[in-house]
Amino acid sequence: MPVQVSSLNSIISIGGGMNHSLFLKSDTTVWACGQNTDGQLGDGTVLNKPTPVQVKGLCGLAAVEDIFAENNLCIYPNPTNGKFHISSALSRRFQDLGFEVYNSLGEKIYSEKIYSEKTEIDLNGQPNGIYFFQLKHNNDILGKGKIIVN
Repeated sequence: MPVQVSSLNSIISIGGGMNHSLFLKSDTTVWACGQNTDGQLGDGTVLNKPTPVQVKGLCGLAAVEDIFAENNLCIYPNPTNGKFHISSALSRRFQDLGFEVYNSLGEKIYSEKIYSEKTEIDLNGQPNGIYFFQLKHNNDILGKGKIIVN
């Protein structure tokens, strides 16, 4: 049964999945609550949250739909200490997905084939900084973004 979330205000967009909800505030922060068994709330944990928590690593969105615009691709936690997860439903549609990470000079520093909906990536050993990733099928880029390692 839906209930009012009184702890949030200035909501400009809402969305969600099967058992979780997302809220975009006018200050462009994203908040989430609900089931979190796969880390889908984006708070760096896998603990269910009955009240909204701020999603880490998202900013500058105009609508909650922007979160899903990159083919249901989610990178979390971001920023990261080096280890993070890739979660994407694309692995159900494509059997040969490649995940590539580039440094700020455009040099490929990491490459891995993705075979499941959730994959752990380990960039430990890389210096702190901003990295760029691409999720590819053959030569087509299906998703891209940045990862902050600190």
